[in-house]
Amino acid sequence: AFYECVGLPADRVLGHTLEAAFPPEQYQYIIAGDRKVLDSGVADRSEVTLTLQNQQRTMIVKKSCLVDHTGARFVVGAIHDITANRAAERAQRDSNRRWRFAVEGAGDGLWDWDLTTGAVYYSARWKQMLGFADDEIGNSIDEWRSRVHPDDLDMLWAAVERHRRGEAPFDVEHRMRHRDGSYRWMRSRGRFSCESGVVRLTAGEQGIGKGADSGFPGDLSLGATLLLEGQVEVFEALLGFGVLDGVA
Repeated sequence: AFYECVGLPADRVLGHTLEAAFPPEQYQYIIAGDRKVLDSGVADRSEVTLTLQNQQRTMIVKKSCLVDHTGARFVVGAIHDITANRAAERAQRDSNRRWRFAVEGAGDGLWDWDLTTGAVYYSARWKQMLGFADDEIGNSIDEWRSRVHPDDLDMLWAAVERHRRGEAPFDVEHRMRHRDGSYRWMRSRGRFSCESGVVRLTAGEQGIGKGADSGFPGDLSLGATLLLEGQVEVFEALLGFGVLDGVA
């Protein structure tokens, strides 16, 4: 029912005008949309956020103009409450920002692949680890794939596909070709996510001390490990502040 969707009690909606049901500024906003549809005769679809009962609710609103046999015009509409959807998307964005903050702040290389457009973001640290300046690497997945050791490529790509299907975490050790022609051992850990219909794979890479020519010390940073395992509170306790504090 309409009154349930907008979070208002039935007795405030049924038998009342919109002006009586909504606060003045929100009523004026709704009426302005109705007038636009009536004047143009063109259907409208919009996403609106209203504050009702001291709560923000986000809705998809669809309106159309109908004309009866007398020529009178009417607005008919439908609404769909997407408040929970938008809250889930915000939570996903915050989670991804925490993860990226941890990876980049700990000195790990980061790449973020948008599967919708095919574009990939490579952090300056990721490029530096392979001997390149920030402006020497493009934004395609081939920048990464072409530098994977030929003997590791099938195994690595299979790991990406298994993770995409939800069968296993993405956590792989493999070799990457450095600018000087040598191969460096890396550990890649990442995760798929979906925000507003955009599917992406975000991964952190760190050089690992494996082989005489590894060129890198250590293992995957503690920060990246904690964030990948979802232990945000533990990581924040180690930092002494929230990883989104002060981040717009």
